[in-house]
Amino acid sequence: MKCLVILCLTLFIVSCEFQGGGASDKKNTSEYLGLKYTHSWQTPKGAITFMTFNVENLFDTKDDKGKDDSTYQPLVAKSSKAHKKKCAGLSNARWKEQCLSWDWSKDIVNYKLGVLAETIKQVKNGEGPDVLVLQEVENLNILKQLNDRGLHYPTVVLIEGTDKRGIDVAVMSRLKQHKSAKLHSIPFKGFPRQRVQDTRGILQVDLKLPDNEMLSVFGVHFPAPFHPKEMRIQAFKRLNQLAANLPKGRLSIAAGDFNVPQREDRDSYVTRLTDKYWVVGHKVACSGCPGSTYYEPKDSWSFLDMILWSRSFEVKASKWKVLKSSFRIVNKHKEQRHQTGAPKRFEISGPSGVSDHWPLAVDLSPVQSQKYGKLKSDQ
Repeated sequence: MKCLVILCLTLFIVSCEFQGGGASDKKNTSEYLGLKYTHSWQTPKGAITFMTFNVENLFDTKDDKGKDDSTYQPLVAKSSKAHKKKCAGLSNARWKEQCLSWDWSKDIVNYKLGVLAETIKQVKNGEGPDVLVLQEVENLNILKQLNDRGLHYPTVVLIEGTDKRGIDVAVMSRLKQHKSAKLHSIPFKGFPRQRVQDTRGILQVDLKLPDNEMLSVFGVHFPAPFHPKEMRIQAFKRLNQLAANLPKGRLSIAAGDFNVPQREDRDSYVTRLTDKYWVVGHKVACSGCPGSTYYEPKDSWSFLDMILWSRSFEVKASKWKVLKSSFRIVNKHKEQRHQTGAPKRFEISGPSGVSDHWPLAVDLSPVQSQKYGKLKSDQ
């Protein structure tokens, strides 16, 4: 009888741990969710791999005049009274500490570039994606340094915007660029200048697919969640306007950090605003996935990062299709995951981590040679 009681108690404990049902098990639940949807994908021959990645403050060590990059300087450049005064004016305690004490040295930048390149090269058998959209890149200088880390993209595009911190959207690709890239401003209305200064434009880069079919890529980094929802709604409307202006039937992809937290996504405004022009990747191909970012105070996952493809991919006459079963969260690098299972942000201590965002990837395949890759489970 005693053995039976012990056995029943053991089974009960194991069951509770597996379900992660208690409030104290939030972090364990996060680890389960973060790992469950990690998988490998064998890209089919002839397919094009597309990735978006918020690289979290990819700055060089130099001061960009007119930009607020004072945190991302070597410690030897942080001793002046002017620098300390600027740091003291920051409202966030963590940002203030980083501004004062982070030694953003060449060694630190080299480490970050290394782990970013390793993360990017997780797809397509170590080659990295054919089209890569990046957010939070300071300038062309640091972008080229990243490209030199074994990526070697011939098409490298970054147009300096007006974001007060100096972070920009970039596109790198093995595909040939068609005409000049454009940075489209978003005409925000009804918001003070201070908020608008903390935003980025929409980068458009037109690329030639291997069969010379045109692909318009829109790289985005919409206003952060602490800004009013209406700012993101206006940004979506601007993106739709750009899509409507494309030649009829043009294939297009919009990707990046849309900054829509879970609480906003639940009210379906994203679906309402995208339904006419776009298919939202994670909603049709990864509906059970937790998200690309994690907010610990509320134990909340969100798809701040998204890949949207135009409905022109869905029509019967399209020469290219999106392989929906290839849609994936790219998070297998050991430095990408915190012990809780959430994305591991970059920290100077160690140094450690990669980014507080996980990249997303999807494959495009020419219809005439469409052959699906084999899904390999990591479980």
